[in-house]
Amino acid sequence: MSLADDQNALLCNCLAIRQASRHVTQFYDQLLAPSGLRTTQFAILGRLQRSGAPRARAGKSRSSGSTRCLAPNELPPCAISCAR
Repeated sequence: MSLADDQNALLCNCLAIRQASRHVTQFYDQLLAPSGLRTTQFAILGRLQRSGAPRARAGKSRSSGSTRCLAPNELPPCAISCAR
């Protein structure tokens, strides 16, 4: 095989992996749609759960006066309970 053939094979494999990844993400997005979560949000919640990170810290935030929360604000209210 020549260097050009090796590069073409590498590009072809890279494209195939990217397309497969996109299809898997779309599949899981469809499965999670009823909960209002996206695949990326679910992954973040799963990672937080596995790490044992607290869902909210005690006390008030100095700048805003609100409780500091580790979950993104755009998650629907049921998202925290869905990840448990």
